[in-house]
Amino acid sequence: CGKAPVGPPTMQPNLLMVTFDTLRADHLGAYGSSAGLTPNFDALASKSVMFDNAYAVSSTTSPSHATIFSGLYPNEHGVLKNGIELSGDVTTVAEVLRDNGYSTAAFVSSYAVNQLFGLDQGFDLYDQDFNFKRRRLGVLTAEAASEWISGQPNDKPWCVWVHFMDPHKPYV
Repeated sequence: CGKAPVGPPTMQPNLLMVTFDTLRADHLGAYGSSAGLTPNFDALASKSVMFDNAYAVSSTTSPSHATIFSGLYPNEHGVLKNGIELSGDVTTVAEVLRDNGYSTAAFVSSYAVNQLFGLDQGFDLYDQDFNFKRRRLGVLTAEAASEWISGQPNDKPWCVWVHFMDPHKPYV
């Protein structure tokens, strides 16, 4: 019987960051809903780190995501509403991860997080294949992200951000 290695792991973990516009946590099985609407998310959540208390700094998409990726409040990063560009002077978690050996990719579903607004900082790939209504169905976003992830080599860590807009109005 050998001893377990001592020290830090030889490879960094892969990171999957999932954001939903306007989705209430209590509608997910992982957070207590019994409606059975989110079996795939619930299965993923059962093997993931989850947070019981998370609060948006804004009721608007772009400022909230700029805060998620920078760790700064809107008055600090400057994105106070949708359509304002995140300054290149602001360092994002994607930049830090990329600079530390991660492959980084984002797959987004809404024009509100278009790369024109600076949220692409640090992502090697920023996939935003929107339709004429400036959106992409979540199933298409998930397929694109899954395809990218499955093509990644096993010897390099990756970080992927997947953004879903489906719960947002207009409700289909």
